[in-house]
Amino acid sequence: MVDNMKKYIQSLDYRYKMVFITSFIVGLLSQGMGLFNKYSYRDDTTLFDVGNTLILGRWMLDVLEKVERFFYGDGHYSMPTFNGFLAILFVALATCVIIKLLDIKSDVICLLTAGIMVSFPVITSLFGYVFTIHFYMLAVFMGIEGISLICSGESYLKKAAGIILAGFSIGIYQAYIPMYITLTLMFFFKYVYENDNTFKEYIFKAIELVISTALYMAVYFVMNKIYLTVYNVQLADYQGISSMGKLGLGEYLHRVVVAYKEFFVPTAENPYYMYSGTIRAVYYLVVLLSVVYLIKLLNEAKSNIEKLIFMGVCIILFPLCSNFVFVMADMSVTHSLMVYSQVFVFIMLAFLADKIQLTNTKGNITKRVALVLLSFTILMYCRYDNRCYLKADLMQQQAISYFTTMVTQIKSLDGYNDDMPVVFCNRYQIDDKSWTDMPELRDIKIEPYGNLYDYLNNYRWHFFMNDWCGYEPVVESDIDNPILDTEEYQQMPHYPDDGSIKIIDEKIIVKF
Repeated sequence: MVDNMKKYIQSLDYRYKMVFITSFIVGLLSQGMGLFNKYSYRDDTTLFDVGNTLILGRWMLDVLEKVERFFYGDGHYSMPTFNGFLAILFVALATCVIIKLLDIKSDVICLLTAGIMVSFPVITSLFGYVFTIHFYMLAVFMGIEGISLICSGESYLKKAAGIILAGFSIGIYQAYIPMYITLTLMFFFKYVYENDNTFKEYIFKAIELVISTALYMAVYFVMNKIYLTVYNVQLADYQGISSMGKLGLGEYLHRVVVAYKEFFVPTAENPYYMYSGTIRAVYYLVVLLSVVYLIKLLNEAKSNIEKLIFMGVCIILFPLCSNFVFVMADMSVTHSLMVYSQVFVFIMLAFLADKIQLTNTKGNITKRVALVLLSFTILMYCRYDNRCYLKADLMQQQAISYFTTMVTQIKSLDGYNDDMPVVFCNRYQIDDKSWTDMPELRDIKIEPYGNLYDYLNNYRWHFFMNDWCGYEPVVESDIDNPILDTEEYQQMPHYPDDGSIKIIDEKIIVKF
């Protein structure tokens, strides 16, 4: 068996070996802090399950959790090193599939593609939700492999397998749909560029890909309906999930405009913004150089009007596809976990730099500029990722200190009894003028590394306190609690002022 494994590894394409090595080296450089430290925030305080699944349309995530529990014979755990290693492995596999589908031949460009895929800040965001990171990256691999089978499959059986894989991957996380349609568009662009076909043949190929897209979406929706019916639940009104495909034409046209706008002029100060600092300038240079390459390709195709038309349509649709998440959901609910498809802006440049044959000196310089830009992108993202983790580390330590201090004050009350229930009043209005401000890290907005106020006021802060401060009292709700109507409560100041923690009617009251 060992000999067979050695033979298999030796037989692998050198490009794929380079992808795996690069993925883990750049993965360590960019995501190492997330791999070897535990940041537990917001949803990740669900340490021992995957959270909501069916009501969010993520039925395949529910299946994976059940399979995991059965396979290991215990439970589900939020483990950064184990889950993170699997996530990077799946990113590497997905990158290999992309390279194969787009037929990227240059070893250097394969290496750069792998580096960008694993250092893109969406992965950093996912390390803030490490309890499901391996499942989400499995979804990316499944979906991209599905698209590969759909696009390059020689038999209907392979295409059917691809449709099922892509449909099931959406059942893990719907926000990866833009990745799949962008990759499909890039494949079609490659198909048109490399083949001198008739207008009818191009149309038939486009229709085939559109039908396949509709079919894997149908697989998702049918399976989703089955699960909702079997478990007798309804979709939650969360980030547009329950209204997907149900809005008016005017709203969708507006969202299309937003998608194009966010491609050409990305809005900073948003939780989905991927281009902090100098990276924004690099992004514009990447887009500009890609346009230069595309103009050259169009110029080559000007003698074939059919090819010119279809290549032009692909170019026009690319910004929309890579930002299609803004069509799926309103930009007000879009965050960094949902924009992995934007990585294809950089992959497009890599693809073009690999495909275009440049023989003159000016052309070679242009190609070197492309390689330098992609290398610089990886360097910038690695550094940015580490800044995110630095902020996460500081905020987590500050949160632990804050809640530990509060617990100490509670237990230091005169007359304190361990059996007394605690009532946290105004529990999502925690504020403190003495909090440390970190202006040097203020530009980091991606989820879940926003700011300390959000960190302490997130909907699961009490679970964070339970796990990280070891304090899990009996908690009474402050909703319609009669104590709130008492004069003694009304006269209490807000925490952390003196007197904001009191014992009233044998209950510990903490007034935020």
